[in-house]
Amino acid sequence: APRPRRGMRLLLIVSLALNLLVAGAVAGALLRGGGLPGQGPAMVREIGFGIWTGALADADRAALRRDLEPHRQMMREAWSAERADRDEILRLLRASGFDGAALATVQARMNERARARMELGQGLIAAHVARMSHDERMALAARLEQRLTRRHERNRGGRNGREGAD
Repeated sequence: APRPRRGMRLLLIVSLALNLLVAGAVAGALLRGGGLPGQGPAMVREIGFGIWTGALADADRAALRRDLEPHRQMMREAWSAERADRDEILRLLRASGFDGAALATVQARMNERARARMELGQGLIAAHVARMSHDERMALAARLEQRLTRRHERNRGGRNGREGAD
């Protein structure tokens, strides 16, 4: 059989990484007791609010869940399509003849759904922040900064990134 081209191989690796990220996010939501995607707090996590999620106050998360409510059916349909696409990827991988074009098509659908969720989440966050008072935004900024600082320190391996420094 002919060897896959380097570009197709890279596409497969990138796609696998993205799919693992999605699977990890869903598993994390389930492990944290948030339920299935498309339901309550898990729906907020699935929408992909990213760095905002941990910085939001409980009242903010509740407001965003209410803002997501009109999109619940779309989220359920997207989750169902995601499961179907994962099944399709497994079928393609197990087939006796590998169809790289079919895999790329499935991956493109998955990427488009992820992009749509991200855009929806970004729009909801922007609208929510726009409704906040100045004091609420200042409190959000402080929580966000604290979270980002902790993440940065954790990723650098210490308080200021130098081993043995105070």
